[in-house]
Amino acid sequence: MKKAFILPIILLFSFQVFSQEIYFAPGYSIGGYDHFKSAINYRVGYHIFIKEKGRTGLSFSHDYNNQPFSYTFSSNSDGMEYNRSVNASNHRLEFSVNYCWNVLNSSKSSLFIGPEIGLNFFLINENGTEQVNNEPEIYNFDQRYWEKSKIGLGLVFDYDIRLVIEYLKLFVSLKPEVIFLSGFGQKGYSGQVFVGNLNTNIGFKLDIDELKLNRNKKSTVPE
Repeated sequence: MKKAFILPIILLFSFQVFSQEIYFAPGYSIGGYDHFKSAINYRVGYHIFIKEKGRTGLSFSHDYNNQPFSYTFSSNSDGMEYNRSVNASNHRLEFSVNYCWNVLNSSKSSLFIGPEIGLNFFLINENGTEQVNNEPEIYNFDQRYWEKSKIGLGLVFDYDIRLVIEYLKLFVSLKPEVIFLSGFGQKGYSGQVFVGNLNTNIGFKLDIDELKLNRNKKSTVPE
């Protein structure tokens, strides 16, 4: 699966580049993972426009969840079912690559749609209480561990519009995705195999080539 992530990155730098942009966007995500039902995040990235309608790029995102939550799980050690109340300080790091197509014919706005593949790293940092179902005893727990190299597959919807300053764009991004936490049928694994997630971000893009053109125009204006 890791090869499926590395190959698009290699192809990314083999295309003829027409223009480039960078972006920053804070946002919010909701999902089905017990440790990340909801999270605030930010996303930074780099896009290369390789055809009139095509665009590919790299991105990094960081999600943070500090919301208390509760869930039920079955222990592999004793086979009992536990209820947990959790105080969280969890982080998710994602490195991703995508390829999108612009489906609008407009000089002022664009709507890019396309697939994305990401590599996810979860830092689970939690403490709280747990108890066996129908038992009076309550136990404290404290855990900190990494879940590394989890593949995510998503679909990007990215709408942007040029502002008065020509090299700046305002954009809204929506990305539903599936993250694979474990292989199907993995022996001894009783947790979630895969989870769905929905990411929403609003931010700004900087058109690098338009910025260079704007600076060149200013430098050539006669005094």
